[in-house]
Amino acid sequence: MGMKEFTLPYGKGSVSFEIPEEQVLYEVWGQDYPVDQNIEETYKTALEHPIDSPPLSQLVKPGNKVVILAADITRVWQRNADTPPGS
Repeated sequence: MGMKEFTLPYGKGSVSFEIPEEQVLYEVWGQDYPVDQNIEETYKTALEHPIDSPPLSQLVKPGNKVVILAADITRVWQRNADTPPGS
């Protein structure tokens, strides 16, 4: 059997590697997804329609404090034009 080459995005470039084809059990390929042009509206929609949870408006009462946590800044999807540098 031959070798199977993979190239994955890494930082601003990519990294390539090969493994024996017999060690590849499955390959899962995602579909391209359009980039949201209005990031503020996208955030609002996500907060109003969370996955597997009622929206915050149903969970908190006036006067309650809310903290929203997100994955660390090293995740590319965390960065957008509205995020100030160094944030």
